[in-house]
Amino acid sequence: MLLFFIVNIPSIDFLTFCDKNSGDKLFFCLILNFIIMKKFSFFAVLTAMVMCLCSCGPKEITSQFAKTNYATVTLEGSGKYGVKDVVSNQEIIPQVYSSIGYYYSGYFLAQDASGVRLIDTTGKEVIPLQDKIAAKENYFEFSKGKSTGFYFIKTQTAVSGDYDTLEVDKAGNVLFLKNGLAGIMNTKGTVIIPGEYSYLVFDGENYNAAKNKNDKRPIVGKNGKANWSLADAQVFDKNGKAVKKLTAAQAKKVFEKK
Repeated sequence: MLLFFIVNIPSIDFLTFCDKNSGDKLFFCLILNFIIMKKFSFFAVLTAMVMCLCSCGPKEITSQFAKTNYATVTLEGSGKYGVKDVVSNQEIIPQVYSSIGYYYSGYFLAQDASGVRLIDTTGKEVIPLQDKIAAKENYFEFSKGKSTGFYFIKTQTAVSGDYDTLEVDKAGNVLFLKNGLAGIMNTKGTVIIPGEYSYLVFDGENYNAAKNKNDKRPIVGKNGKANWSLADAQVFDKNGKAVKKLTAAQAKKVFEKK
């Protein structure tokens, strides 16, 4: 009936045709009406063009993540995806990524030709562009070139850098190794045990650490055997607080344990 109101079409058969071929056929209907009725106002043309473009444009496709209010959204054929909240209809991530996944800890993994990013449900990019991002228990591991790092879900903090070794240990802290010396950072990136120890072992409760008292007289001699009396060895708790010193006998027991 809207078409009839605009162009004043008296033909019942013509209206039936347009109704059956609505949407992308609307513009064609008005052209046909012009031929038959020789009426074609500027307003009718403008309205038809707008309605035709709206109905004939790319279709928006959404795919909701199970048990969430979030859905990927894309224009048909574009190959670009974003995310929106299906309840509020608010855009969270713009449609610029080639693929987007969701982790139930509340984060989206957004991929494009340049790499991958981690984005939270507010649209904030919590891990910027990386080569790889992998989900682990309670954290995400990421890497770009030689730099590696971790994003911790509970504290919402990241630790990263260019180290020989960087790993999450059994205490939930981050062990780092650089130039053969080890230390410990917490999940906020604060160094709690300096990176100056040749030996660093977590026993399930505390850290046991040892270094040379004097670098000119190393713990391990040229014969390959350790002389623990030459070691500065001590125990740290999980927070990096010094608990006690280790004797040579205690150090030998800890660090030579098979």
